[in-house]
Amino acid sequence: MRQLLRDAKHLTTLSPDQETTRSYFENRLMELMSVEFMEENEVNDLIQDYTNFRLQSCLLNSDFGNKIKDKNNGHIYMKVLRE
Repeated sequence: MRQLLRDAKHLTTLSPDQETTRSYFENRLMELMSVEFMEENEVNDLIQDYTNFRLQSCLLNSDFGNKIKDKNNGHIYMKVLRE
């Protein structure tokens, strides 16, 4: 099980380019949350956009794509990605 979690963590690790994008989303989220009358929908949309970005970037890795198709352990890879 530990090896499976290590593999999932490795396959979902951000590249330097993705770190930049993650920083953009974090900064944008902080901006939205600092506004006194923030729109909850805007925050939810931003989180959904980032989640989609991460999923798409991981699916570009064929190893990750094959791992999530595994009926027994695919859910673990998705869980690690969400975390």
